[in-house]
Amino acid sequence: MIILCSKLIRPVRLYSNVSLLSELFALEKKYAILLRDFAEARAISHGEALHSRILKTIPNPDLFLCNSLINMYSKCGFVQNARRVFDEMPERDVISWNTIIDGYFLAEMFPYVLQFFRCMLHSGVALDEFSFTSICRSCLALEAFGNGLAVHCLVIKCGFGGNAFVANGLVEVYAKCHFLRESLKVFVDVEHKDIVLVNTLIGLLAKAGNFEEAFLIFLDNVLIASMWPERATFLLIC
Repeated sequence: MIILCSKLIRPVRLYSNVSLLSELFALEKKYAILLRDFAEARAISHGEALHSRILKTIPNPDLFLCNSLINMYSKCGFVQNARRVFDEMPERDVISWNTIIDGYFLAEMFPYVLQFFRCMLHSGVALDEFSFTSICRSCLALEAFGNGLAVHCLVIKCGFGGNAFVANGLVEVYAKCHFLRESLKVFVDVEHKDIVLVNTLIGLLAKAGNFEEAFLIFLDNVLIASMWPERATFLLIC
């Protein structure tokens, strides 16, 4: 009987640990969903209360949960709290960097966007298509054409030159810095264009008074290429 009990100890302990880990994972997932909802509702008081609860119930929050905290604080306009969570993370991924950079952009702290983007590059983390959104818009806000040009070079180096989502930001940067030829070049280099990119270029060309070119873009991409237009497309072209 004693031998049998001793043989059961290890499996029972293992089962308990697995069960505990499973419960912890489920709890983290539940907290992350709540943080997302609080972020969308800008419910900072609820978000802070949940953060306190997380600190009490989960000794070492996983990467996903920490990223959710950064997002919640950023969306609620508390970027310094987001920065504190970011600084305390033992490891960071591309989502961590993108989220804190977006937080500084939302707070209109554009020099910090540029600073953190540089830090992100030095960290060695692989960039994704979402890494360029806030940096492009910050270059626009600061009217920093030189930085925008450097970002474009990086986009090409990282293999996102033909990405419609990334190109949309670059088209805006060049056009609003009065380099419409470069905007058109970025647009042409995108193989699989979407209606958002087409709308952006049509709107920028029309705003600059290049109505004929705007209409040609409409003809080539909406009528001839059979791209499905939006209501905004017709408002821009009319």
